[in-house]
Amino acid sequence: MRFNPIRKDVPIYIAAMGPKNVVQSGEIADGVLPVYWPGNKWGELREQLDEGSRLAGRPPHSAAIAPYLTCFILDENATEEDRKSARFRAATPLAYYIGKMGVYYAQMLTRQGYGKEVEAVQQGWKTGMQSGIEAVTPELLDATSLVGTPTEIVAKLDQWVAAGVDEPILSIPPGTVDIVGPQLEAMMKALKS
Repeated sequence: MRFNPIRKDVPIYIAAMGPKNVVQSGEIADGVLPVYWPGNKWGELREQLDEGSRLAGRPPHSAAIAPYLTCFILDENATEEDRKSARFRAATPLAYYIGKMGVYYAQMLTRQGYGKEVEAVQQGWKTGMQSGIEAVTPELLDATSLVGTPTEIVAKLDQWVAAGVDEPILSIPPGTVDIVGPQLEAMMKALKS
Protein backbone atom coordinates (compact mmCIF):
# COMPACT_ATOMS: atom_id res chain seq x y z
CA MET A 1 0.00 0.00 0.00
CA ARG A 2 1.29 3.39 -0.90
CA PHE A 3 0.69 5.48 2.15
CA ASN A 4 2.51 6.38 5.32
CA PRO A 5 0.77 4.88 8.31
CA ILE A 6 0.05 7.27 11.16
CA ARG A 7 1.77 4.86 13.54
CA LYS A 8 4.07 1.90 13.28
CA ASP A 9 1.97 -0.51 15.35
CA VAL A 10 -1.79 -0.85 15.61
CA PRO A 11 -2.78 -1.45 19.25
CA ILE A 12 -4.77 -4.62 19.90
CA TYR A 13 -7.51 -4.40 22.55
CA ILE A 14 -9.57 -7.42 23.57
CA ALA A 15 -13.13 -7.44 24.91
CA ALA A 16 -12.23 -9.84 27.73
CA MET A 17 -14.50 -10.59 30.70
CA GLY A 18 -13.58 -13.98 32.09
CA PRO A 19 -10.59 -14.34 34.42
CA LYS A 20 -8.61 -16.52 31.99
CA ASN A 21 -9.35 -14.14 29.10
CA VAL A 22 -8.24 -11.15 31.15
CA VAL A 23 -4.98 -12.83 32.18
CA GLN A 24 -4.38 -13.84 28.54
CA SER A 25 -5.03 -10.23 27.49
CA GLY A 26 -2.32 -9.15 29.89
CA GLU A 27 0.02 -11.57 28.14
CA ILE A 28 -0.69 -10.65 24.53
CA ALA A 29 -2.73 -7.46 24.16
CA ASP A 30 -2.27 -3.74 24.43
CA GLY A 31 -5.48 -3.41 26.42
CA VAL A 32 -8.92 -4.67 27.35
CA LEU A 33 -12.34 -3.21 26.57
CA PRO A 34 -14.58 -4.24 29.47
CA VAL A 35 -18.28 -3.44 29.35
CA TYR A 36 -20.29 -3.08 32.58
CA TRP A 37 -17.30 -3.99 34.72
CA PRO A 38 -18.09 -2.65 38.22
CA GLY A 39 -16.17 0.48 39.13
CA ASN A 40 -15.20 -0.89 42.53
CA LYS A 41 -13.36 -3.77 40.82
CA TRP A 42 -10.88 -1.90 38.58
CA GLY A 43 -8.03 -2.84 40.91
CA GLU A 44 -8.82 -6.55 40.55
CA LEU A 45 -8.92 -6.22 36.77
CA ARG A 46 -5.51 -4.51 36.88
CA GLU A 47 -4.11 -7.35 39.04
CA GLN A 48 -5.35 -9.98 36.54
CA LEU A 49 -3.88 -8.08 33.59
CA ASP A 50 -0.56 -7.60 35.35
CA GLU A 51 -0.46 -11.31 36.21
CA GLY A 52 -0.73 -12.06 32.50
CA SER A 53 1.97 -9.52 31.73
CA ARG A 54 4.22 -11.13 34.34
CA LEU A 55 3.64 -14.59 32.84
CA ALA A 56 4.67 -13.27 29.42
CA GLY A 57 7.72 -11.45 30.75
CA ARG A 58 6.14 -8.07 30.10
CA PRO A 59 6.31 -5.20 32.59
CA PRO A 60 3.29 -4.43 34.78
CA HIS A 61 0.69 -2.19 33.18
CA SER A 62 1.52 -3.44 29.69
CA ALA A 63 -2.21 -3.72 28.93
CA ALA A 64 -4.47 -0.69 29.32
CA ILE A 65 -7.95 -0.75 30.81
CA ALA A 66 -10.26 1.01 28.34
CA PRO A 67 -13.85 0.40 29.46
CA TYR A 68 -16.84 1.28 27.33
CA LEU A 69 -19.08 3.24 29.70
CA THR A 70 -22.77 3.97 29.29
CA CYS A 71 -23.03 7.69 29.95
CA PHE A 72 -26.04 10.01 30.31
CA ILE A 73 -25.19 13.68 30.74
CA LEU A 74 -27.62 15.82 32.69
CA ASP A 75 -27.95 19.57 32.69
CA GLU A 76 -26.58 21.26 35.85
CA ASN A 77 -30.19 22.26 36.63
CA ALA A 78 -31.62 18.78 36.11
CA THR A 79 -34.74 17.96 38.10
CA GLU A 80 -35.29 14.73 40.01
CA GLU A 81 -37.60 13.67 37.18
CA ASP A 82 -34.77 14.30 34.67
CA ARG A 83 -32.44 12.16 36.80
CA LYS A 84 -35.00 9.38 37.13
CA SER A 85 -35.56 9.33 33.36
CA ALA A 86 -31.82 9.30 32.58
CA ARG A 87 -31.20 6.51 35.08
CA PHE A 88 -33.97 4.43 33.51
CA ARG A 89 -32.48 4.98 30.05
CA ALA A 90 -29.02 4.00 31.36
CA ALA A 91 -30.47 0.88 33.03
CA THR A 92 -32.05 -0.26 29.76
CA PRO A 93 -28.89 -1.54 28.01
CA LEU A 94 -27.52 -2.89 31.30
CA ALA A 95 -30.67 -4.95 31.83
CA TYR A 96 -30.47 -6.13 28.23
CA TYR A 97 -26.85 -7.24 28.59
CA ILE A 98 -27.70 -9.15 31.77
CA GLY A 99 -30.92 -10.73 30.58
CA LYS A 100 -30.62 -11.11 26.82
CA MET A 101 -26.93 -11.21 25.80
CA GLY A 102 -26.17 -14.78 26.73
CA VAL A 103 -24.59 -15.69 30.04
CA TYR A 104 -21.32 -13.75 29.83
CA TYR A 105 -22.29 -10.44 31.41
CA ALA A 106 -24.46 -12.10 34.05
CA GLN A 107 -21.59 -14.42 34.97
CA MET A 108 -19.05 -11.60 35.06
CA LEU A 109 -21.24 -9.44 37.30
CA THR A 110 -22.00 -12.42 39.54
CA ARG A 111 -18.25 -13.08 39.92
CA GLN A 112 -17.84 -9.43 40.83
CA GLY A 113 -20.31 -9.73 43.73
CA TYR A 114 -23.57 -8.68 42.05
CA GLY A 115 -25.24 -12.10 41.93
CA LYS A 116 -28.40 -10.98 43.74
CA GLU A 117 -28.79 -8.03 41.40
CA VAL A 118 -28.24 -10.20 38.33
CA GLU A 119 -30.82 -12.71 39.57
CA ALA A 120 -33.37 -9.91 40.08
CA VAL A 121 -32.87 -8.61 36.53
CA GLN A 122 -33.15 -12.11 35.06
CA GLN A 123 -36.33 -12.73 37.04
CA GLY A 124 -37.69 -9.37 35.87
CA TRP A 125 -37.17 -10.33 32.23
CA LYS A 126 -39.50 -13.29 32.75
CA THR A 127 -42.40 -10.85 32.87
CA GLY A 128 -41.01 -8.48 30.26
CA MET A 129 -38.47 -5.85 29.36
CA GLN A 130 -39.93 -3.15 31.62
CA SER A 131 -39.65 -5.41 34.66
CA GLY A 132 -36.09 -6.36 33.74
CA ILE A 133 -35.08 -2.70 33.52
CA GLU A 134 -36.87 -1.79 36.75
CA ALA A 135 -35.01 -4.61 38.53
CA VAL A 136 -31.64 -2.88 37.96
CA THR A 137 -30.73 -1.61 41.43
CA PRO A 138 -29.29 1.86 41.97
CA GLU A 139 -26.12 0.22 43.33
CA LEU A 140 -25.59 -1.86 40.20
CA LEU A 141 -26.32 1.07 37.90
CA ASP A 142 -23.95 3.36 39.80
CA ALA A 143 -21.22 0.69 39.78
CA THR A 144 -21.35 0.23 36.01
CA SER A 145 -22.61 3.44 34.38
CA LEU A 146 -22.21 7.21 34.44
CA VAL A 147 -25.35 9.28 34.97
CA GLY A 148 -25.14 12.84 36.19
CA THR A 149 -24.11 16.38 35.48
CA PRO A 150 -20.76 16.92 33.76
CA THR A 151 -19.21 17.80 37.14
CA GLU A 152 -20.58 14.62 38.73
CA ILE A 153 -19.45 12.45 35.82
CA VAL A 154 -15.93 13.91 35.85
CA ALA A 155 -15.68 13.34 39.62
CA LYS A 156 -16.63 9.69 39.14
CA LEU A 157 -14.24 9.32 36.20
CA ASP A 158 -11.46 10.76 38.37
CA GLN A 159 -12.18 8.09 41.00
CA TRP A 160 -12.19 5.34 38.38
CA VAL A 161 -8.95 6.56 36.82
CA ALA A 162 -7.36 6.60 40.28
CA ALA A 163 -8.62 3.00 40.71
CA GLY A 164 -7.03 1.78 37.47
CA VAL A 165 -8.93 2.94 34.37
CA ASP A 166 -6.52 4.16 31.69
CA GLU A 167 -8.70 5.12 28.73
CA PRO A 168 -12.41 5.54 29.54
CA ILE A 169 -14.62 5.39 26.46
CA LEU A 170 -17.92 7.17 27.03
CA SER A 171 -21.04 6.49 25.01
CA ILE A 172 -22.29 9.40 22.95
CA PRO A 173 -25.52 10.93 24.24
CA PRO A 174 -28.61 10.26 22.15
CA GLY A 175 -30.36 13.05 20.30
CA THR A 176 -29.91 15.68 17.64
CA VAL A 177 -26.81 17.81 17.21
CA ASP A 178 -28.66 20.70 18.87
CA ILE A 179 -29.22 18.55 21.98
CA VAL A 180 -25.97 16.61 22.05
CA GLY A 181 -23.61 19.47 21.14
CA PRO A 182 -24.19 21.49 24.33
CA GLN A 183 -23.95 18.31 26.45
CA LEU A 184 -20.57 17.41 24.97
CA GLU A 185 -19.38 20.99 25.29
CA ALA A 186 -20.35 20.99 28.98
CA MET A 187 -18.47 17.70 29.45
CA MET A 188 -15.40 19.13 27.74
CA LYS A 189 -15.46 22.19 30.04
CA ALA A 190 -15.85 19.97 33.12
CA LEU A 191 -12.93 17.78 32.01
CA LYS A 192 -10.71 20.83 31.54
CA SER A 193 -11.51 22.42 34.90
